[in-house]
Amino acid sequence: METNNIINLIDTYLSITDYNTSCGTDVVIPKVINGKTVKEIAYNSFNSKNLTSVVMSNEIKYISYGAFYNNRLRKIVFESPSTLETIGFSSFAKNNISAITIPDSVSILACDAFDRFVAITKSDSLVCTTPAS
Repeated sequence: METNNIINLIDTYLSITDYNTSCGTDVVIPKVINGKTVKEIAYNSFNSKNLTSVVMSNEIKYISYGAFYNNRLRKIVFESPSTLETIGFSSFAKNNISAITIPDSVSILACDAFDRFVAITKSDSLVCTTPAS
């Protein structure tokens, strides 16, 4: 089966590490590729791909540093019920997002995951993290 993404097998799950831009600017992250669950969007995997929207499978647990950095994203959808745990540093920075609702499942949110003008709705107990100096 041919996929539009470059993937890596990590133990029992998959990590998306790159995206073929010929597949378009509206991305749907699948739950499964080649019979394995997709749980991670790796470092810079969708960086600078001119994307306009992304729908995250509810199986995604980790969105790594710079994963969707520098696109034209206006819409991000997290399928319910989300199992997302981590949104890494600069993962959605430099996009056209005006507002976002963070799933309650998230326990780690990097303070600079989104540009500072983005209206973020999140659980009161979720505190953003900054990198260690």
